[in-house]
Amino acid sequence: MLKDRIKELFSIVEGHSDYLEHNRKLLKIYKGKLLPYIEAELAKQFTGESYSIAIKRIPPINVLKRIIDKQSKIYAGGVRREVTGGNASDENIFSYMMKILKPDMMFSTWNSYFNLFKNSLVQPYLKSNGLPGIRVIPSDRFIPFSDDEIDSDNPTGFIIYIKEVKEKGKTIKIYMAIDKNDYCYFTNEQKDYTPQMTPQGQTVDYRNQIGVVPFVYLNRDNENIVPEQDTDVISMTTLIPILLTDINFAHMFQSFSIMYGINVNFEGLKFQPNALWSFKSAPNDERKPEVGTLASNADISGGLSLVANQFALWLNTKGIKPGAIGEVNGSNFSTGISKIMDEMDTSEDRTEQIPYFVNAESEFWNLMLKHMLPFWARSSKYSGVNAAFSVAAEVVTVFSEQVPLMRRGQLIDDTIKEIDNGFITKRDGLKRLNPQMTDKQIDEKELELSAEKNSTTITEIRG
Repeated sequence: MLKDRIKELFSIVEGHSDYLEHNRKLLKIYKGKLLPYIEAELAKQFTGESYSIAIKRIPPINVLKRIIDKQSKIYAGGVRREVTGGNASDENIFSYMMKILKPDMMFSTWNSYFNLFKNSLVQPYLKSNGLPGIRVIPSDRFIPFSDDEIDSDNPTGFIIYIKEVKEKGKTIKIYMAIDKNDYCYFTNEQKDYTPQMTPQGQTVDYRNQIGVVPFVYLNRDNENIVPEQDTDVISMTTLIPILLTDINFAHMFQSFSIMYGINVNFEGLKFQPNALWSFKSAPNDERKPEVGTLASNADISGGLSLVANQFALWLNTKGIKPGAIGEVNGSNFSTGISKIMDEMDTSEDRTEQIPYFVNAESEFWNLMLKHMLPFWARSSKYSGVNAAFSVAAEVVTVFSEQVPLMRRGQLIDDTIKEIDNGFITKRDGLKRLNPQMTDKQIDEKELELSAEKNSTTITEIRG
């Protein structure tokens, strides 16, 4: 049982401490806390007064969130889900679940975490109101493990970080481990904590009464159960604002020339905000007094071009086609970067993601409808639908074609051209424009449009 393997389970947690910390940092940056990491990097490069000045000129521009959001749009175009091999009761159950769960909202987060961490975990759970819900667990809070001796990248269980508690003046971390047979809670002190997590009055039972692992795991790394993390993501996300900070720093000192004087008495004079350097000639040197300026000459335009080109090259390495940037300089930097972000094409990357989510949704609906619902139905806390889902019934998910994102007007124009040239049928065009519609709804829409067209024709004839 898992409770007898607590030392082994905690060794897995310890062995992945760097992995969890990396994901924790990624999540914080994605959620908006980029500035502290830029300041930490600048502290390694600047000292004293230079650091104090530089951190006041940091532009904390977070490109990571924009990139991940662009990659995570497979649910934005609409998703069609149908029950196959079932009956009317199954369709009613599924319709009810769709209404309660609103899956596209949570699955969009699932998609974002999949791109952010290269893996993601979803849990169907029972909310406090007794209705089913969906929970997406960030990858800084779980570790998959495998007891499969043949297929070691097949997760047979998960270790989930639960919370921290204070006991006897100490902060203790609580974890849960679960597989299809049993579960347990344990602490970072490698002690069984299951009795403390069992509701008062209930018997401590380590068996997993659901009979399956109640999570659905997505992993983009096909060779490792825990994906190898990309070291470039955090580095490039912080480097771009650092390069811009360098430019801001240089621009500040370029704005104010340094004045100097040789053999000049400046006592009592104040020169601000420009700096003043005073030099003395060698003794017995009768050189005439001299006043001058030292003008700095930083290549601001070249620095901005460097940032734009490195950013575009990085996007290419991530399988993202940046928008055409042309010549980027000081006068068009903002529009050039905006063009990169707005026009970057993630359609190929999103197309590659679809098979992962087709399989993941199949696993999720099978878990939810055939395992979790029967389990919850036995609980007095459950307040949802009680009907059983047929064993043979399956939920099939169809994603819309992942084309470069465009405005609907442009999509309509392109679709009409393809229909007019015989590349696709009108029905294909309707499906493209309404990807969330089922085949039955498409049939109804065709009949509706046909009836409307015939009605218009009759009116025109009578007129």
